[in-house]
Amino acid sequence: MNTRCPSCGWPVDDPAHPDSTHRSSAGTVVYRRCACGGWLVLLGGKLLAGAGASRSTLELRCAERTSTVPGT
Repeated sequence: MNTRCPSCGWPVDDPAHPDSTHRSSAGTVVYRRCACGGWLVLLGGKLLAGAGASRSTLELRCAERTSTVPGT
């Protein structure tokens, strides 16, 4: 998947928080929290919707995020 968060541009493949996955008649729905704090909703691996934090919060969180994975 090469999808990016519509709020900050962070790759959806690299979530900051674990997924919440649910099966539905339309396919698998995934709720994912981005590094910027926004929520992403995916259906079958395709981005359906995103709800982000305020712009100032997005800038702060994305600026703090590095390419390293925490805990490694």
